[in-house]
Amino acid sequence: MKRVGLRKTYVARTRLEATMKRALSQKAAPGRRGFVVFAGFAAILFLIGLAAGWKKESTNTEQALLQVPPESLQFGEVWLQHDFRWRIPVSNPSDSSVQISRIFASCGCVSVEPQSLSVPAKGSADILLTMDLGPQRNGLPAPDRWPFIIAVTAEIDHPQANQCIWQISGSVRNPFDIWPSHLDFSDPVVVGIRSPTQIVEIRPNIELSDVVVKGGGDWIDSSVESLPSTGMRRLIVSPRMDVPVGYYDTHIVIEPIRVGGERLPPVRLPVKFIAECDLEVIPAMLALGGLETNREAAETIVARSRTGRPLSAIAVAPADRTSLEVTISDRLGQVDSGGFSIPLVLHPKKTGVQLTALSLSAICGSETLAVPITVSYSTSTGAR
Repeated sequence: MKRVGLRKTYVARTRLEATMKRALSQKAAPGRRGFVVFAGFAAILFLIGLAAGWKKESTNTEQALLQVPPESLQFGEVWLQHDFRWRIPVSNPSDSSVQISRIFASCGCVSVEPQSLSVPAKGSADILLTMDLGPQRNGLPAPDRWPFIIAVTAEIDHPQANQCIWQISGSVRNPFDIWPSHLDFSDPVVVGIRSPTQIVEIRPNIELSDVVVKGGGDWIDSSVESLPSTGMRRLIVSPRMDVPVGYYDTHIVIEPIRVGGERLPPVRLPVKFIAECDLEVIPAMLALGGLETNREAAETIVARSRTGRPLSAIAVAPADRTSLEVTISDRLGQVDSGGFSIPLVLHPKKTGVQLTALSLSAICGSETLAVPITVSYSTSTGAR
């Protein structure tokens, strides 16, 4: 159908161009020449209309190739949730199967299953969407309602059409606003010593009887306080001090309960923080560059306590003595931050590019701590 429409448009345009050239080449009176130009423009407008009609016809063909019930394009009003599932039934009224090579959504907040499928002749297949209905806050408090609109595109392997696009829409109702909408602890947790605390305001948009908070694994402590005078609640969040050293990207789940006991879908509060050892070494990585085998390299590092506790019994040892040996070359020096500068002499043992580590240990306050130091170097055999 597309090829026939294109052929008709091409033939009509070719004939029009030939007619206009003949007319303009003749020595006609000015009035006649103006009439010819006017007729040419009218013909061009006719061609545009013909092309638009063919395009509309082809678009209708694409949409008719795969059909979705109108009620499946509207999910109505739902409560805010991060894993809202919606099914799109796709039917194929034609006499041959239609292969969808790729299915995708216009927003990264939507996952699509499956991402390709075959719709049998006179049959149907389902597309399942999982949508995060959270608002685009842009640093502002969330409203109590907002529209949610996405487009789902199905790329088709068919001679009559190459894609179908369906718009999915609805309205999202927010039971409460949480502020801030995510927690990113700028101050790190010092394991065993110090843990920062942040407070989140829960501002209800409807009457709630309770709020249940859970999640965060075993690494976050949280509690809720009610503020009867305002109707709000405060969520107090603090990473636990006994967390292992590392980076954490997790979330807390807040479940609202309406008066009468109805439990609404839970809302996520993202939480990010870093847990560090009280013993700190600067720099944490030594790049020695190119060295000759059996030649020494001198480096100085600084060891200190993040919380200002005194250090003693400082030692440095290689993780792999076959790759690197290290000695403390001189007495330790005191630095302004309360730590010590440690002069090191490093002896590479292997040729080629090497990546190894040292271990710095010390008594920090009353406990023994250790931190790694990454060491990289490359060696070549030098003259002795």
